[in-house]
Amino acid sequence: MLPEMSRLGLQDRSLALQFAFLLVAGLAALALASGEIILMGLILGALVGLVLIERPMTTLSLVVVATLALAGPVVMHWPQAARLPWMLSLLGVLLMLTAVLHGALSNQPTQQRRPWPGFAVAAVASLVLAVLGAMLGSGSLEQGIAGLKRQYAFWGVLLVWLILPLPWLQVRRLGWTLLMIGLLQLPLAVYQRLVLMPRRLNLPDGVVPVDIVAGSFEGSLTGGANNNVMAFFLVLMLAALTAVRREGLIRPGLFWPLVLWLAAPLLLGETKMVIVLLPIALAVVHADLMRAHPGRFLLGALVTLAICLALLYNYVALQVDEDRSGMSLQARIEQNLEYNLGSRGYYGGASLNRSNVVGFWWSRHGEADLPGTLFGHGIGSAHGSRGTERLGHMDRQYPGYAIGLTAVSVHLWEQGLVGAALLGGSVIGAWRCASRLVGRAREGLDRALCRTLAAGAALLVPIWLMLEAWVLAPSLQVLLALILGLTAWRARQAA
Repeated sequence: MLPEMSRLGLQDRSLALQFAFLLVAGLAALALASGEIILMGLILGALVGLVLIERPMTTLSLVVVATLALAGPVVMHWPQAARLPWMLSLLGVLLMLTAVLHGALSNQPTQQRRPWPGFAVAAVASLVLAVLGAMLGSGSLEQGIAGLKRQYAFWGVLLVWLILPLPWLQVRRLGWTLLMIGLLQLPLAVYQRLVLMPRRLNLPDGVVPVDIVAGSFEGSLTGGANNNVMAFFLVLMLAALTAVRREGLIRPGLFWPLVLWLAAPLLLGETKMVIVLLPIALAVVHADLMRAHPGRFLLGALVTLAICLALLYNYVALQVDEDRSGMSLQARIEQNLEYNLGSRGYYGGASLNRSNVVGFWWSRHGEADLPGTLFGHGIGSAHGSRGTERLGHMDRQYPGYAIGLTAVSVHLWEQGLVGAALLGGSVIGAWRCASRLVGRAREGLDRALCRTLAAGAALLVPIWLMLEAWVLAPSLQVLLALILGLTAWRARQAA
């Protein structure tokens, strides 16, 4: 049985829950008598919430599995279920409340509680700053609440690992769960490449057919998909397997088939971010060899470079084979460089690209707008994703510029230098913390976990700098919260 709150030291919880159940039962009776469907749904949700608040690990498992494995395919093939991610975000908020309640009601003396690592304090401080920005920013409260839901709903995953004294058994179970989700990506990617991609070849509005190869992660049959998140997850799982192999915990006869299975979806899609992520992950997992065995490290780096060049050629050649614009291979390479690093807008027209989006933010700030420079314009203000939610008021002020092209630019516009420093510092701090833990960890699974966490935190840096998925994709937010939360949990174990 998963650990219950009764095992986590909450005082007087039984009486409080009995009172809560009686209260909700009374409200349910009134709702049934009134015949109001919406009210009955809310009461049912409250009952489920009371049950799950007693079982935080059950809630955590639901969030991880549903967000990483179920929500993407379900919404992709059944758009009527578009509210599913919203329902999962409510579970994330429930996790947050569960963790906070445990921290407030724990019977452990304050002086005996292990301190939070600095990067976790920064992460929680960014949440507090975002809440203040939603209430006090220059945008509407509705915009602020929507921004908080998009960006922080799943930070309850972080708080559960940060606050609750969870055992190693939960880490092992989480690892097996993530491996199963990783193995699920190949059959989904094959189906998406062979069945779904041909249906998208003639779609309007510049839809890229191969982008639909996103595994179990979010996507639309007629729009974009979070294939970058699939790539991030699979590279992280490859790093974890490599770390486990380095500890001698898996035989070569099983290791290499698993590596090939997890790497195969990366060949079926066109996610050039892999060229950045894969070398970083392998370099972090083998960082100790840089000093101990520099020759072996250099050889591994050369092999990785060759693999990345082959992947890059495959991705660009795939663009040419699809014949989107009749470009040659050389012209396609030049175009990719131009809209990523040159002067061309990422979406064409007046839009910015990854190389100048932060510079544009700075050109509109500085001493002329010191409060906006330091604290931003409120959470949600730079939201520019064309969906059902209203665009942020700063995005409307600069129409067509795509000021929220990357996560770092969104955080600068919405939370200023202070908020961006807290978020960037939390990720870099987690990377440094996990790297230090590698040297102090026990041989075996413990050291493999620390190496994996260090690689995961390092991978988040280019994601933050180059993609907007950080602020839009629930799946990436769950992975982010898991990496930060597990690193904080392991750091507190060592304190």
